[in-house]
Parts: sequence; C-alpha cells; structure tokens
Amino acid sequence: MAQQAGGGQHPQQQQQFSMWGAAGVAARGGGGEQHAPPPSCPPGVSPPMLNEMIFSVFPERDGGARVLHDVCLEGDTIVLHGSNTAAGSWDFLNGGGLPMFDVGRFEEFYRHARPPGSSVDGGLLPVHGTQCRHAPLRFRYPSQQEAAQQPYFSDCTVPLLVFSNWIFNFAEFLTRVPARLVRFQRVWQVFDGNITVVLATCGALPLAPYHRQLVAPFTRHEVTNWASFAAPGASSQSKATAESVNVRCFKRLAIVGFTDADYGQSYTAAQAALSYHQRQLPPSTLFKSGATTLKLLFEARMPAGHLPSSSTGATQDQAAGEPPPSQEENSTAPLAADLPEMVSLRAWMQRERLQSAEFPREPASFASRPVYRGTRQLLGLEQLLADCRSHDWSGALADTLWTGVECAAYSFGEEGKLLQDMAAAQQANVFLSLHGAGEMNSLFMRHGSIKVQLRPKDFGTVHRWMSNGYWPKVCQQAGHPVQCWFVNIEEEGSWEPGVVERLGLYWQSDNERCRDRHFRLTVRHVDAVLRRALPLHGKREAFVARWEAGPMAITFNDGGNITWAPHMEV
Repeated sequence: MAQQAGGGQHPQQQQQFSMWGAAGVAARGGGGEQHAPPPSCPPGVSPPMLNEMIFSVFPERDGGARVLHDVCLEGDTIVLHGSNTAAGSWDFLNGGGLPMFDVGRFEEFYRHARPPGSSVDGGLLPVHGTQCRHAPLRFRYPSQQEAAQQPYFSDCTVPLLVFSNWIFNFAEFLTRVPARLVRFQRVWQVFDGNITVVLATCGALPLAPYHRQLVAPFTRHEVTNWASFAAPGASSQSKATAESVNVRCFKRLAIVGFTDADYGQSYTAAQAALSYHQRQLPPSTLFKSGATTLKLLFEARMPAGHLPSSSTGATQDQAAGEPPPSQEENSTAPLAADLPEMVSLRAWMQRERLQSAEFPREPASFASRPVYRGTRQLLGLEQLLADCRSHDWSGALADTLWTGVECAAYSFGEEGKLLQDMAAAQQANVFLSLHGAGEMNSLFMRHGSIKVQLRPKDFGTVHRWMSNGYWPKVCQQAGHPVQCWFVNIEEEGSWEPGVVERLGLYWQSDNERCRDRHFRLTVRHVDAVLRRALPLHGKREAFVARWEAGPMAITFNDGGNITWAPHMEV
C-alpha cells in the first residue's frame, strides 16, 4: 500500500516549500514576490512519470486529453505562462488563440430524487435528480507584471484533472474513472502513482467518500476536487501535493475526460480498491455458517437504508425464528393514502393537471393495486428469508461441495460505508440483485462467484434494451471474473408497478418503466436458478462456452413453464 507522499521532510525544507508554494504564488495565479526554486523534490519523492505522447492521443470521442506546461491556477482559471501552449495538438477558439476543453459534454444528475420542476418529497420519487453543469474551464495568458515575476513551476506535483459523466452515481463512476485509471496507469503505463488525481465536480460539490476510496490505489496523494485544489487562499498545508503544501504553479498539468465506461477494467478497478483497503475492512457478520454452506446474498433496496428485521443469518438448519414483522416494521409495505408524502404527491399531481390537459391520471388498470415507496424493491423479502430456512435445497446442491444454504439480505450504498459493502460482497457465494448501482458491488466478490440479475416483468423480454445492454457487457468485457446469470420472471403475480408507473406520471420510457417495477421472488425461483448455475461454478471454460452458446436468461412464465431468453444485445 502506497504511503502519503511528502512525509518526513526536514522542518527547514518544509519552510522553503511553504514560501514558494502557498505564499509565493497564491495571489493572482502566479503573482506575488519572486522566489528562488526549492533545491529538489522532497526526500523520497520523484517527479511523476507522464508519457505525454500516449496521453494526448486519447480520443476526443471518449473524452479527450490535454497536457499544459508552465501554468498557474487562479480559482477556476488556468493561467498559461508556457510558450508552447499556443500551438500543438490543442483546439483553438476562433481568433482567441487560447486552448479549450469542452466540459459542457459531461453530465451530472446529483442525488437522483425529484421529478422535473416539482417540489414533491424525494422519498417517493427517486427517478430524476438535480441536474447541474460544469462551469467552463477558463484559460488566459498572464499579464506583463505576472510574467515578469517568473513564478517557479513545480515538477514534483503533476495534477491530473479528471472530468467524467455522472460521478455521483456509484456504478457510473466506478466503470469510468477508476476503470480508466487502470487502463491508463497499469495497461498503457501512461503515468505512475506519483500523479495527483483531481476530480471535477459540477457546482463545486464536495466529493463523496467512495470517490477517494476507489481512486486511492492509483495515487500516493490525497484525492481532491478541482474547486478545493484550485481555490485561491487555501490552507498552506495539503495532502494532495508532493510538497505537502498548497502549490499554485506547475510545470505540467494534465486534463482528461471520460464520457464512456470502460467495462473491461471495471473488475480490476474494484479489486484494486479492495486490495488497497483490505486491512481496514470491518468484520462482516452477515453469515454465521462455515465454508461448506452456500451463502446467498439478496440485495435489499430499502428506502433510507432500512433492512427487513430478518435480514441476517437465515440457514435451513436454524429454528423457525421470529414471527414476521408487522406492516409498520416492513419498509416495503404499501403506502397509506393519508401518508403525508402521498397527500403531497397527489396535491402536486392535481396542480399539474390544471396546467396541462395531457397530464395522465392514475391508470384505471392499477386502481386496485397498492402504492409502494421508491423503485425496484424486492417485495416479500422477509418471507423469502424465512422460507430459505425451511426449504429443501438437496436437489440444487447435488454434486457440489456444499451441504447447506444460508440466506441474508444487505442494503448497499449507504453513505460512507463502502468498506462494509466490500466485506459483505466478499462473504457471498451467490449475489442476487436487480438492475442498478447496487449490483456493481458484485465486482468486489471473490473470483468465480455467481451474480444473478433479477428482471421484473417485461424488463428482460419485451423492453430489454437497457437490461441486455448494460450489465451483461460488464460481465463479458471484464472477462467473466464472476459468473453472471439473468432471471426474467414473467409471471403475472410477480410484480407491482413502481410509483411513477402506478400513478401514471409521464417522464419514463418503456425501459425505465419496466426497470423500476417492484419484484417478488420465491425460493422456487431461487432453487431453479441454482440447479442451472451451480453445475458450472468453478468451471470457467465451461461457463464461457455456455455463455457463447446461447441465451442465458432463465425465464419463468405463467403456468410454471421455464424457458431461455436472450441475455445480451448483439
């Protein structure tokens, strides 16, 4: 594990760096008094390796990459002191002579919560988010006075400024930034771990904990956001630079954008983070049994992080357990019409109808169906865990090394608990989840484990563009580090409409409408899946051959008929 750079400096040398780092070049991006350069980089620190030739040819269609020389930072403006910044591979504004990097193409929906233009409570409608755009990346040349001061440009710290789509979605971030860093650093060897990773966030939003935790394996410095790194008048101390002080001017500044995901390196990126944090992983108590028991983990997409009361430790050898929770304890219980959120939501709908004759009313076909909170809930999870204890799994476990089954549920994605999520994924042999960021935690599973994607009615069959176009590609392009299976349950009683579909709201496509349906799973379904998946467990070549041979989506139809459906769009 890499140590933080810049430690162990002599006090006198620390003072020298402070003079030219924070005080010497803080004012107006390189103004202030002129100071002599420090004698060298801090002890034990080498200038970062950056292969500019390879870095700069990263395609524009994938986000593009630039390297600037002799620059100073002035808030959101980059001051160009180097003579070579007016030519070369840069795109130029007409007549302006200044480089540009189009940050407007990178999108962000922060905290997927509210419908467009509404003030409805976010707990019921986690569909759309607050859209924000990056402020333009500004460039200018120094004034004559600034140029005459000849600031010292650090070659010990090389910032890598990263723009990317949707970094506040865990799955989108993991498949873009850490996955791309794997390719740049470990496959192409474009830069080494001495680089400083700086993440651009729209609206200067602070980083989430998982941003730093997933990027930490690729830099020996603290990961920071652009607003903090470039802010004028910042603290003189900094863990993001080799000098351990706030530096304003750099010999090299690299800028890169990631528009698309790199599925092929996603598992490697997740495992790099797992290895980096391995010693800090908390002990997980999800499962109680030993190595001869097959451990099934169900994703509990519970609102506000609530878990069913019987979410942990459900083995077929245990006693009957506690009685099922009441409706008040069950976070997936139907919502009462007089619940404050429901009253607020329907009042908003009424106002919308007055403004738009085309605003749909609640569908008559759903009039008798309940309304559930949120989206993609695994309904009846408490009963499923209870049934797991009493079910006869002997048929599914035949010809395997396992002698029993233990089931548990876990809610991934709670703020600041990525290490707990890693520990939970490491314990499971089989992980069953619905489409979404939560299933990306399967990349923290042990190599050769089994991942089962559950698909509500029509999501994997009639409207399968999204289901077949995302997660199957992650599995295939990563090289099948985990064995991915897919389950379509087309039985009529297996689903309930998500709140947007249930109320007849208007902003979802057919793919999204079917994706966000709630889902009922039974031990009958799970048993049938295990009977098909377990014979190939630990047999990678046989599994890949089965993947390439034909459909991998196990489909349960009305009448008990089980068929196969395409799992991936060609």
